[in-house]
Amino acid sequence: MQQLIRGSIGPLVKELQDSLKTLGYEIDDTHGTYSASTEAAVAQFQTDSELDSDGSYGPDTHKALEAALAAAEEGDDEEGDDTKADDTTEAAT
Repeated sequence: MQQLIRGSIGPLVKELQDSLKTLGYEIDDTHGTYSASTEAAVAQFQTDSELDSDGSYGPDTHKALEAALAAAEEGDDEEGDDTKADDTTEAAT
């Protein structure tokens, strides 16, 4: 896992920015440059995740972000499963 800091550029930065936006963090743009707004969003995510908040993206932040994305995706899946659970209950009675 490559450490990303302000000034880093490339597809990994864009992926990080897109992931943070998916989780609701505000970033001015997602063009693949680790800007001040990216650093601020990472720092806020770190605070929210009870990590040391330095605004840089390293292994601990990566693990926490992956877990948060998985939890968000799981939450989205559960919303769609409500009708399936109701159908199963009705069929069982």
